[in-house]
Amino acid sequence: MSSRPVVIAGIIGGVVVGVALFVLALVLVAILGGALSAQMMATLVLLTLLGFVLDATWLCLAVDRLAKLDHGSEGEEGDGGEGRGGPGRPSPPHPRPPSEDPDWWPEFERDFRDYLEPRERTPAAD
Repeated sequence: MSSRPVVIAGIIGGVVVGVALFVLALVLVAILGGALSAQMMATLVLLTLLGFVLDATWLCLAVDRLAKLDHGSEGEEGDGGEGRGGPGRPSPPHPRPPSEDPDWWPEFERDFRDYLEPRERTPAAD
């Protein structure tokens, strides 16, 4: 899945499969309900439930992929050439290592300390 229409078609297909699975289970119970043993009925219910779980998983993955496409990222499968930004997009800025402080940080700490000193209160005695 690499484009928005394919993902949307996958979501619609997943919904159709889920509805078809439910209808199939209802039809089987309606037609063969009296002839089904308890074990066969339990198997039908478990298989239907497994189908719903797989369908829900597929839909969640497809919606997640659609959300990533909406944000403009190519996700993990991206064939983006120029960095992680994709073709024609600049690579996003890399975060600084935790040990590197910005140039303005010492001045900010000094100004913040000067700001807080007059506002400090001594704790009240119990």
